Amino acid sequence: MPAMLDREDADDVEAVEAAKVNGNENGNEEQAGTKKKAKKKKKNKSKQGEDGDEGDEEVDAETKEGEKPEAKEEENGGSPDKSTKKKKKPADGYPQADVQNDEEDAEEEEGEAAGTATKKKKKKKKAGGQKNFNMPEQDNSHLRRVKNWAAQPQWRQSPAFDIPVSDQFPDNQFPLGECVEYVGKNAFRTTSAEKRELERLASYDYEKIRKAGEVHRQVRRYVQSYVKPGMKMTEICQRLERKTHELVVANGLEAGWGFPTGCSLNWVAAHYTPNYGDETVLQFDDVCKLDFGVQVGGRIVDCAFTIAFNERYDSIIESTQAGTNTGVKEAGIDARFSEIGAAIQETIESYEI
Repeated sequence: MPAMLDREDADDVEAVEAAKVNGNENGNEEQAGTKKKAKKKKKNKSKQGEDGDEGDEEVDAETKEGEKPEAKEEENGGSPDKSTKKKKKPADGYPQADVQNDEEDAEEEEGEAAGTATKKKKKKKKAGGQKNFNMPEQDNSHLRRVKNWAAQPQWRQSPAFDIPVSDQFPDNQFPLGECVEYVGKNAFRTTSAEKRELERLASYDYEKIRKAGEVHRQVRRYVQSYVKPGMKMTEICQRLERKTHELVVANGLEAGWGFPTGCSLNWVAAHYTPNYGDETVLQFDDVCKLDFGVQVGGRIVDCAFTIAFNERYDSIIESTQAGTNTGVKEAGIDARFSEIGAAIQETIESYEI
């Protein structure tokens, strides 16, 4: 009896070892089949849309190879692995899951292509740069002693004056305007390294002032294009102030008017502003001192000019312009206000009125 038991035990051991060998062989075959399937799926995705017929043959080959390990496992008495089960094919021959994945991939590729095209269009628009306008000379002959605005073939403002100054100069490099050099004992400030560095440190303030100055310059040109006898003073001021807000892009205390517009008439020296309901009309024989300001970041740029239509006021306007230029010339570091005022008065009184 013991000998027979030993023989049976040995038979059982041999059967178990044979099963292990078969299992390892089947496992290796399954792994190889899975790897081949993955490689061929990648090929199908790359060739999709170019080689439809070849793709069908490759998928059929994949499904046939997937059936081989299944059949071998069934012969060995084992149950087929879930990962190697045959997928149901629709009428077109592709497994349903693969078709959905391929459709999603195609949609993603189309979306990426559309996005790339949109970016290219945006880049093309940006590459066009700032649009320039050919602005002809503005005739101011209807205003006494007011010069014409020179023609500007490459002007960044439109003829309608509707482009904000910040859009005209997106790099914040605004025009310098008219620069007056230091003279006399203050001339050293132009060449002194220390003073040049201090000026560079003040560039933040200069940037705000130059922006406000450019807004003021363009609004001034706009006002001189439409002002004429017969207009109400409220209309003149409201149009001016709306355009100021439009070009400076009004933003509360950050940017807007410097103060209410002054449009003093005749014997009124300054600071007259019409209220709503004021029916005062600008006449041909009137002299109007139009004074308005623009502020950016709290830095106010102020300028005034005279509106007159009768030539009899030419000499008084010329004396005022000469007095203004004298004041600018005499102003500077350490200059006394009394001396500046005295120079201006002397210049004005030299004219015969």
